[in-house]
Amino acid sequence: MVNERSCCCSGLSKGWWWLLTLIGLPLLYYSMLSAKWDTIEKDIQSRTIQELSTSGENWSDVKIEGRDILLTGTTGSETQRDNAIKIVKGVKGVRIVDSNIDIVALKELALLASYDHKDGKLVLEGVLSSQDKVDEILKKLADSIGLDNIVNKLTVSDKYADEGGTIVLSGLVLSDDEKSNILSAVKAGSDTLDLQLTNNLEIDTAALKAISDAKKLAAEKAEAEKAEAEKAEAEKLAAEKLATEKAKAEADKAEAEKIEAEKVAKMTTAKANINACQTKLNSAMTNKTILFETNKANIKDSSFSLLKTMAAVIIECSSKLPNARILVGGHTDSKGSDTYNLKLSQRRADAVKKYLIGIGVSASIISSKGYGESQPVSSNDTEEGRSQNRRITFSIR
Repeated sequence: MVNERSCCCSGLSKGWWWLLTLIGLPLLYYSMLSAKWDTIEKDIQSRTIQELSTSGENWSDVKIEGRDILLTGTTGSETQRDNAIKIVKGVKGVRIVDSNIDIVALKELALLASYDHKDGKLVLEGVLSSQDKVDEILKKLADSIGLDNIVNKLTVSDKYADEGGTIVLSGLVLSDDEKSNILSAVKAGSDTLDLQLTNNLEIDTAALKAISDAKKLAAEKAEAEKAEAEKAEAEKLAAEKLATEKAKAEADKAEAEKIEAEKVAKMTTAKANINACQTKLNSAMTNKTILFETNKANIKDSSFSLLKTMAAVIIECSSKLPNARILVGGHTDSKGSDTYNLKLSQRRADAVKKYLIGIGVSASIISSKGYGESQPVSSNDTEEGRSQNRRITFSIR
């Protein structure tokens, strides 16, 4: 069988045939890709124009190369130019945005004035016909709000009409007073250049609410901190009071214990002194008796020596026991009536007391009492017992 080649390739070798195939395929792909890119460019351009128109920035012309956009045209401010560029950058598919936009203030929009309470600055943008006019409006504004509060972005161009036009005031303020001050300042500037003033200043209600909320929160925090401080102070004072009361209670207790101890010590000492003195009084009377005439209160002379000894003991005891009292007790046996014996015992005790006072014992420390037959120390049935019951006793009270 004889192999035949197509007429277009019949004169080419196999190598040339493959070479032409390799060259043709990229050309075909490039042709197809170019057609596709043309469609993509038109889509991006269409969507860009649509976004600008929707945003009110349709004054700009859109040129596209691949995915790169070139904006051209004329606008009245940098703000409008920057806004158009920002819108185009947000279009899906756009890679680079370049601008050849001319900023020329139109007669209908002479100036833009914007104010923000956050920094307290009034920003001026736009074009005036001369530097004198720029200086004139700045002076008027500075007289009202101060030059430091003005950001001057005004430019000079002979493309702007020398007369007429407008100034648009926009921005946010926090109060009617602030709004009135800014508006008055801008009006003075607009009147100077014979411009029509459009006021779009607004109260920043969101900021006011935020400030109010912040103040409320700060007040609540301050109140909470004050309450906490008062609580802490109260707890501190309570703790100090408790500590003071506890310390006082402990001091009072210690003082009371000290006083009690001193009292006990004094009582113990006094008791010991009393016991010692009582022992001396008892010892001085051991096996001795103060004798009286029968049925009388007359002390016999033989007992004076004993009474002088008793006086010396009593005086010694009184020096050691300044608050002690010596009781002279008179006692009888049971012979005779109770009444008689009681009176006799009292007279005999009084006689001893009188004698002791007479020989130097202080009357303030000695007393006397008759007990009659009520306190016998022995039986009254015998003479010996009755003799023991007829006696004078000395006791410390």
